[in-house]
Amino acid sequence: ALLAEAVTVREGRTAYEMSGILPLRCYMSKNGIVAGYRVIHFNDIYLRGFEYNFLNIEENEDVENCYTSILTENTRGVQTSTPLYRYKNVIAGFTHIHWSNVDLLRLWN
Repeated sequence: ALLAEAVTVREGRTAYEMSGILPLRCYMSKNGIVAGYRVIHFNDIYLRGFEYNFLNIEENEDVENCYTSILTENTRGVQTSTPLYRYKNVIAGFTHIHWSNVDLLRLWN
């Protein structure tokens, strides 16, 4: 949320300005908190991390331009809808990724 343009805490209320690095807007999820361990598959790269998320991304044209189509699974191998975004030289998402076992520069190939 920090990298988004704005975050709306309550529906129909004020949108709070954020850093604006990503052309995205966030809003609070009505479904509560999404949490759990994740494995992200991107080409032949496997990223592992933990997701703790209570926000959703507002759908718009800019979201499609920076959304990366990837496969994300929980620890049981069940596919999740955890997004990963790539915009200019930023890779961001709701998963807190453990980078020590990955050559990070391969993500830009």
